[in-house]
Amino acid sequence: MPAGNFKQLLECGCAEGFLTRQLADRAEQVVACDLSGEAVRRATEYCQGQANVQFRVSDIRKELPEGQFDVCLMSDVLYYLAPTEISRLARRISSQLPAGGVLLIANEWNEAYRDLTHPETAVRCFVDTGVWNCRVITPHAVGPGKTHWIAEIRRT
Repeated sequence: MPAGNFKQLLECGCAEGFLTRQLADRAEQVVACDLSGEAVRRATEYCQGQANVQFRVSDIRKELPEGQFDVCLMSDVLYYLAPTEISRLARRISSQLPAGGVLLIANEWNEAYRDLTHPETAVRCFVDTGVWNCRVITPHAVGPGKTHWIAEIRRT
């Protein structure tokens, strides 16, 4: 994450809220969403007492939670989407982040994921829209055949 605190932060794919709880300290308002209603229920329970966090059930392939955001985090989400879905998402989310707004993509990659979308492909889908500029993409090896990819993409 870039240094500092943010006004509005969007987390796509919040799962059970473990990262959401940490993000709550970095923003005035966090909107976290997940496709699974059960995951959102568990995240709401886990983040109980975090007054600045709101949860939404949302299929980001079709819609995003309403609002304007300074930063968006997608952790272990994009590899489940097809490149065409990622390209549509890239255009859609660009209307919700200002110029200079930050999109962070963090994905584990494993040799067994060969049927999923590789993180480099996901980043390229964003950059190819002409609305996003990839500043950093870093693979970190964490074991045989396993890496973590982190990309910082900024809205142009």
